[in-house]
Amino acid sequence: MKTTKYLLSALCLAALAAGCTKDSAMRTSSVEGLRISVTAAAPSTRTALHEDGLTVLWEEGDQLLLISNTSENTYPLTLDKASLSEDSRQADFVASQAIPEGEYYLASSNVSTSFASSRTIMFNYGDKVDRSDFEITVTDPTKNTHEGGLKTMALLSDKFTVSEGATSQDISVSLKHYSTLLEFPILLTSNTTGTDVTLNSVTISSSDHVFNSALAVVSLYGGGIKIQDLSVILSDAPVLPVGEPYKVYMAALTSGRLDLGSSELTITVSTSAGDYTFTKPGKALEAGYRYTLGDLNIDARPNLITNEAEWNQAIAEGKTPLTLGADVELTASATLPTYDVTVTGDYTLTINADGRTAPLSWDGWNGKFVASDHGRTKIDSKLTLTGGADLAVKNGYLYLKELEVGDGSELSGVGGRLVISYALTVTSGASATIASSLVASCDILNEDGATLTVDGKLFYDAGNSPSSPNIMYDSQLPYSNFDNWFKGMNDADVIGESGSSNNVWDTGNGNESKIGTAMTGYNPTTPETTTVVAGKACKMFSVYINYLGGFVKKFAAGNVYLGELTGLSGLSGAKMTFGIPSEGRLPVAVTGYYNYQPGTIDYIDNEKKTGGTDSMDLYIALATKQYSVDTNNDTSYPGGSASDLANDPNIVAYGRLTSSETTGGYSPFYIELTYKDNNFIPSGDLYLLITATSSKGGAQFTGSTKSVLYLDELSLEF
Repeated sequence: MKTTKYLLSALCLAALAAGCTKDSAMRTSSVEGLRISVTAAAPSTRTALHEDGLTVLWEEGDQLLLISNTSENTYPLTLDKASLSEDSRQADFVASQAIPEGEYYLASSNVSTSFASSRTIMFNYGDKVDRSDFEITVTDPTKNTHEGGLKTMALLSDKFTVSEGATSQDISVSLKHYSTLLEFPILLTSNTTGTDVTLNSVTISSSDHVFNSALAVVSLYGGGIKIQDLSVILSDAPVLPVGEPYKVYMAALTSGRLDLGSSELTITVSTSAGDYTFTKPGKALEAGYRYTLGDLNIDARPNLITNEAEWNQAIAEGKTPLTLGADVELTASATLPTYDVTVTGDYTLTINADGRTAPLSWDGWNGKFVASDHGRTKIDSKLTLTGGADLAVKNGYLYLKELEVGDGSELSGVGGRLVISYALTVTSGASATIASSLVASCDILNEDGATLTVDGKLFYDAGNSPSSPNIMYDSQLPYSNFDNWFKGMNDADVIGESGSSNNVWDTGNGNESKIGTAMTGYNPTTPETTTVVAGKACKMFSVYINYLGGFVKKFAAGNVYLGELTGLSGLSGAKMTFGIPSEGRLPVAVTGYYNYQPGTIDYIDNEKKTGGTDSMDLYIALATKQYSVDTNNDTSYPGGSASDLANDPNIVAYGRLTSSETTGGYSPFYIELTYKDNNFIPSGDLYLLITATSSKGGAQFTGSTKSVLYLDELSLEF
């Protein structure tokens, strides 16, 4: 059963302010079987409306709510049918429990009502500005709603006193109207869209008044403040029938006359076929009456899109679904939707990211974003493809919140990459395709009862487990949270687990089989247990090694990399292999957290010299080969002695964060990869490189012995 909440915000008379507090002492007297004689308000009405309008009198089953003026207590009162007057305008309402003595109000209620409040009840029949709220939860939709919106009138009595021995002859009150009812008959005259038209909301506005409300939420303001806009939002999005009006109701609360005669009223009907706007003359609204705003007729036609200009117009008007009448390419000047939109029609929608530089950000994220050289566009809403509509991504990254594809839809790329931050769903019973030209990724993959053929690449983290060599699940690197460490040769700190074949990370310390700086008593890369994001972190610091009484002297920067330390190079160098087989991984970015404390450079080319502020370095790359690095030959590094990844012919994709800034704690980072020539599916065997160091010039034995870099919770993004 649906629950409707009725929120009444009111103002309190200065004379009542002293009484609008909780009781200071426990009441000792109460009244059993309290009866209150209640006269219906004029125009005659009860708490809920019948189909035939407002002139409805008391009838069996009506309830009122007795509300204490000095506490947060409420008590339901039920109509005694035997007491009903011949004209049905007067009846006794009876309490089913003892009522404490005190001051009370009567308010409109109904069957199965309950009361909830965290504050004292306050009412107003004047202009005082103190305000509080109470809400009545109505669980009988038949008496309070009709098709859409609220159909309950706000009725209140004056304040009265309940004292010991009170009877219906002692307490007799009349209710007063505090609302006017607006009725909106929405008529769908025709529908040629090919799909159901659903109703999302109805809003009425007037530019020179102030008012706000939402579905089943009604607010009462005193002091002459009037309506600006009032909305009913239909969360269940009912289908509009063709040729039969669907009625939506709004209860606008007022303590008398609501004069809207000075300006036109604008009514906006929001549907799945778009928004429709109607203008009506303003008029004065009297409390207790219903006003019907007619001629709200909708002719739902396909929103035909054949070019970018038509697309922009439709998006500006908030329309959906959009029917493609031709292949449409959206350039950097196109307007992208901020709402959920459906695209239908047996054509291709191409989103060209060239010239777009949408920032990547999300709530609560305040980190370091390193952008690629690609175009980047972002749609923070859901896109649905139906009727055979296709989607192509061109010239860069398309970041999309959610995508649902229907039968016959194809996703493709023209030098483009699709990144879905939430879910990729294939409609149940549908068959869809990811073409060989596209790499796509999503957090959740939903394809229950559907078929998804992947000729390109698809990466996902959760959901169904389809069997395909082109679909990769949870493609993270082992031990990239840096929580696992063990001791290797010469007490070297090693990342991973002893004997594991998954130890893909190495450092200059040494490992299980090869000696490194640990032989000299130094571990420039160590596990960190205090300054962490979670678990443990990787701590890198730069040192000057003095070994064998000065026979071996060298500046060494703390580092971590994908690959393996393979041996020594002379007395003061090391040999390493940079890179591991990518095993199909084609990441969009590398993310994680870093904490950097740079020092002033005090060694240059292994000599004691002073320079500027040191810099940390963290890069990711995809290469066509592994690199055999000799620390005594800086040309052997990826990118050569200048570490120029962009111009290294063996590098096919790269991203880099270099910084001399003190972070002052951990900062998140997102390093986006640039795929050369927009080639997001490079061919041949590929190797994944990730390297981090506390001193960027470490390969040239340059840096600061005061520099410290922490790295934690590293992750690949796809």
